[in-house]
Amino acid sequence: MNKDDCINYESAWNDIIEACFPDVIKYISELDTRLDLELPYEFLNRDFQQLNRELEITGEYASKLVRVWVNQPEEEWVLLHLHVQGEYFEELPSKMFIQSGRIFHHFDQHPLTIVILCDEDQNWRPDQFSRGDEAFGNFLKFRFANLKLLDFKFDERWKKLEKSNDLFATVIMTHLKALETSQAPQQRKIWKTKLTHRLYEKGLEEQDIHNLYKFIDKALILPEPLEKEFWEELKQFETERNVTYITKETID
Repeated sequence: MNKDDCINYESAWNDIIEACFPDVIKYISELDTRLDLELPYEFLNRDFQQLNRELEITGEYASKLVRVWVNQPEEEWVLLHLHVQGEYFEELPSKMFIQSGRIFHHFDQHPLTIVILCDEDQNWRPDQFSRGDEAFGNFLKFRFANLKLLDFKFDERWKKLEKSNDLFATVIMTHLKALETSQAPQQRKIWKTKLTHRLYEKGLEEQDIHNLYKFIDKALILPEPLEKEFWEELKQFETERNVTYITKETID
């Protein structure tokens, strides 16, 4: 993946997290039953960007701060920091701690921190940052939850993704196939076709199809000749279904 492609991929993750946020939460067991996403939630993008203007994180795909309501009788909201990490970064735990501290200082509330790990290292699963010495009573431990996308490539979890109508299931499948086919353009074209057709087979709404296809298109980048083949086949596929959700912008 060249530099421009990486930028596109970051953009794809940045957009899709907001487009399918409730479905993302379903995959995070620590949060799934704790949050009430039937109530309005708010992305605090401007505030978060200002807080982290000088904080450099290598391999970051997206990082969001969201105000969400807690699922309990009393009305109460919490801050959720959702970070998408694209590659191994040794300093990630300390950076998550720094971000949490900045959020607390600004909002006077500790956020719930979740990291979605998109890297290819099966053994890298950061979930805490600690400093100090307990023997001297001067010890700090900051913990955060993580979701390792690589875990979904195995048979049983992959089969669940295939059966699922959740929008984020398609995102995970697309990301895993992007990793798997990085050096296999013909296989990538096959999977780009399968995943795009899947959007229609699941009976998704037109806007959801648009959002997910944008992610698929940016994640599964093809060489120009294969992209042209894919596009002609997609136009034929939509014509047969009497829809032009994706290709209508090119129809005269």
